[in-house]
Amino acid sequence: MNAALHLYEDPHLEERYEAIDALPVHPALVMLSDDAKASVGEAFREVAFTLCCDPSELTRGAHGEMLWHPAEDCLSLRLSVPELEAEMYVEIPSGHWSFRTGSHAEH
Repeated sequence: MNAALHLYEDPHLEERYEAIDALPVHPALVMLSDDAKASVGEAFREVAFTLCCDPSELTRGAHGEMLWHPAEDCLSLRLSVPELEAEMYVEIPSGHWSFRTGSHAEH
């Protein structure tokens, strides 16, 4: 999964995150695979290491939004921690997430 999960260093991810075809999704409507959860946790640890802070500081102060890209069937997650001046983009590819039954859409 790690190779499929892209962090902020991808220069095109922010552009894709803000693409016109992207639809906002409430995180409670989405289920992530175990691999996706582990990779997002690893991304938090990497960013925390870079910022010389504890990962719990990131999770405690994180505010995020999630977008669904129907054409690519992937999710983009943007997390920001204003107190630490940190921002992270994560892309979760198809096959590593699904909509909860009866939610926004099912695929």
